[in-house]
Amino acid sequence: MKKVFASYFLQAARLFALLSVVLLFHLLAPRTSAYQPTPGTWTLVGLGSNNIRALAVDPNNPNVLYASTDVPQLLKSTDGGATWSQINNGLPTTYSIGTIAIDPSNSNIVYAGGGEASQTVTGLFKSTDGGMTWTFATIGINPVDFSGFPPAVVVDIAINPANPSILYAAIGVHCGEVYKSTDGAGTWTRLSSEGGLRSTKGPSKPIEQQCGVFCGRQSARHQEY
Repeated sequence: MKKVFASYFLQAARLFALLSVVLLFHLLAPRTSAYQPTPGTWTLVGLGSNNIRALAVDPNNPNVLYASTDVPQLLKSTDGGATWSQINNGLPTTYSIGTIAIDPSNSNIVYAGGGEASQTVTGLFKSTDGGMTWTFATIGINPVDFSGFPPAVVVDIAINPANPSILYAAIGVHCGEVYKSTDGAGTWTRLSSEGGLRSTKGPSKPIEQQCGVFCGRQSARHQEY
């Protein structure tokens, strides 16, 4: 009887030791998962003391970059970000550029848009010399806020890659509008209905009242809800 008990005790001890080894291996083994992403590396390429509002890379030359800051200023690099130079000739000094688009078929053609809700001129610009000079590109952008002002803040610009002469611009914040150009921003046509993309956070009032208040062009007849 003692021999049988000793045999059982020995087997239990061996099993306990084996389980302990398995448990210890499990606890010490490195954790793995089905997906193991490869760690990436980043290198600072300047502008570290600025808040960056927009960034664009020339699709035809990855060493050419455009960046805007909230100073405001627009900058260009031709060496992959190692050095930067200001290219503000023709751009406003009162508000920042928030979006940049480069013509994929002609890198000298660059579009920039931005603005603040308090401005009265749409902040949409075009350069034909790689950003060295800029001109307004707002023909056809009409008033939508019922106070005689055009929509001001340019939120985004998109270029049709198959036909770069066709562009789309998202303009306005609370009373957003989508415009289309088929001649490289020479003229624009509104695609959305008047105030059709207005904010859904506003009160359920007629569109002329919502846009009159929310687009920052408040008139006396629009001040009450």
